[in-house]
This record gives sequence, structure tokens and C-alpha cells, in this order.
Amino acid sequence: MKITYSTSWYKQYEIASSNDGLKKILEHAAFEELLADFTCHGDSLDIGTATGRYMRVADELGFSAYGIDNSPHAVSITQEYIGYWGMPTERVHLMDGASMGFKNECFQLVTCMMSTISHSYDYLAILTEVSRVLALDGIFVVSIWQPNTRFGGFLAVNTSDINNKLKLLCEEIGSLNLVLNAAGLEVINKKDAIFFDSDFYFSCQSDCCEKMENYYKESIILDQRLRNENDGQGGELGIYLCRKQTV
Repeated sequence: MKITYSTSWYKQYEIASSNDGLKKILEHAAFEELLADFTCHGDSLDIGTATGRYMRVADELGFSAYGIDNSPHAVSITQEYIGYWGMPTERVHLMDGASMGFKNECFQLVTCMMSTISHSYDYLAILTEVSRVLALDGIFVVSIWQPNTRFGGFLAVNTSDINNKLKLLCEEIGSLNLVLNAAGLEVINKKDAIFFDSDFYFSCQSDCCEKMENYYKESIILDQRLRNENDGQGGELGIYLCRKQTV
């Protein structure tokens, strides 16, 4: 089973509601924390790139960013968006993450974000391919919904049917640590994000924030504080930093 989206979904996802926009912002903030001590150079690959959001992030960090998606809709839209940002559109490929046409160990950074890994039962094959194309000193960052932790609301842009399928697939994957290990990848750090229901972030800041960007900024600070407290609280998304296993 694979979860697929229409062209209109990708465009709605890009502009995002305040709820989904917040989740994207909080995931990205945790991603930035994980990469804080990593030297950004070489080529990067974003798997299931959707609208090219993490291709743009990697480009801004200094990587030569590539992206793949198995949806023609996504590839077309990604090319449109990254072209607007002045990035080479030929770096976006229609390709299945479970069977990638790239050389071994050619990427310094591989990303698979917003729980893209939970969109197909081919997740172990995808992760095994990640291990193959990841450079020996490269890093892999992957996020996954943790539906049984606190709220687990997924994205508002999705239909209830899609979110129900995502919940089942996340539960099927179970411990991502075990699956990553089976694929030849080692978790070296993990951060959680989205510790509360989205309405809570907005309501608790309504007295001090007037613009949406201020809501997002204050929400990032709140999430960072909860991560730093390290009291075992789980977030709606788990974001994992991995390297290839050493023999």
C-alpha cells in the first residue's frame, strides 16, 4: 500500500494552514538543532520531496540539493517551486526511494521528512537504499509521526482516510530504531517536536503575539525548552539523526 496525493494537495500543503504551518516550522527547528554541529558540504538528497521544502533548506545550508518523489504531481510542482527560487530543476527526479538510481555513497546528507517514511510498506527497502547512497561520513535525518504519543493529530490538509492509513503504517513500523538498525543505519541523536496540540501553542501566546510569524517564533522557543528539559516527554514527531553503521 502506498499513500498518494492529488496535485491540489501539494499546493495546499505548500501554503499550509496555521495548524500545518506550525507543525512544519517545529519539525524544521528540531532539524536545525540536529544539524548544528554538522559541516554542510557536498550533495544532499531529499526523499519524497513533495514541494521541495527540504531541498530549499539544504540549498540554503550550502548543499547541492537533489530530490526524488514517486509522484509525477510532486515532481512537477517541486520543479516549479525550486525554479522560482533559482535552483536547478533538473535535480528533481521521478524515482522510487526503494530503488534509487544513484551511485553508492554519493550523498553527504539524506533527508526523509514529515513522516514520508510512513507512506509505504517499502520502508525497510527505502532505508536500505539510504544506507547505500549515504557517504561514509554523511548523515541521514528522518522523521516519523508518533501517533500514540500525546496528540498524534497528523496534518489538517489530509483527509481522515489518509490520516487513518498513516496511523496504521506508523504502528506497523513500530520502533524506528530497530528498522534503521536493520537497514545498516545507527541513530546518534533524536529530538522530539510538537509537544502540544496546535491550538495550545496559539492560545497560550495570544496575549503577546499579533502576527503569525511571532506565534511560530514563540512556539519554537516553547518546543526547544521542553526538549532541553529532557523529562521524557514525547512529541508528535520524532526526528532521528543517523549515520552508517561501522563494521
